[in-house]
Amino acid sequence: MMGEIFAEAMETLNAEFQSEGIHATILLNNFSGHKWRQDRISNTEFIFVTAGLTVHLMFSQLMQGLSM
Repeated sequence: MMGEIFAEAMETLNAEFQSEGIHATILLNNFSGHKWRQDRISNTEFIFVTAGLTVHLMFSQLMQGLSM
């Protein structure tokens, strides 16, 4: 059931992104409910982060990559 809720939410978000011409990347943890129907998602990319990676560490690494 959790996967279905997430999938529906991502499809709704993707439809909004499509209508506004937005392409987005969403970072996800390894929660088992993070499932979606790939054939229905076109403007959103999902990246799974490593288990145990804290938000602080994740964003500090992202910021280092952006400043290079």
